Amino acid sequence: MEAASFDAGIASLVLSVADPARVLRELFRVIRPGGELRFYEHVRASSVGLALLQQILDATIWPRLGGGCHPTRDTRGAIERAGFITERCREFMFRPCPLPFASAPHILGVARRP
Repeated sequence: MEAASFDAGIASLVLSVADPARVLRELFRVIRPGGELRFYEHVRASSVGLALLQQILDATIWPRLGGGCHPTRDTRGAIERAGFITERCREFMFRPCPLPFASAPHILGVARRP
């Protein structure tokens, strides 16, 4: 793909991969200046108890159960370190059933490439 060839990019539940910085670098490269990155991701919990549980699960079984997913990432920080400027970001808990509790904290937002 050519650099700066897209008006927008979408990251939906993919930035918990092994190398999220690489994914974000590529998104930054292909999104034109002024273009948007729209994101929906699960993230590290803000509550101490759930964050500790996430760390334990992330270090043991969660990546195997979740196809390589790491729920303890600072995804918003990674987006900003990649060069994007966050315009909107809402944090919320999403629990469609009691089982996937470690991945319940989510963010939904828009970041712009300067």
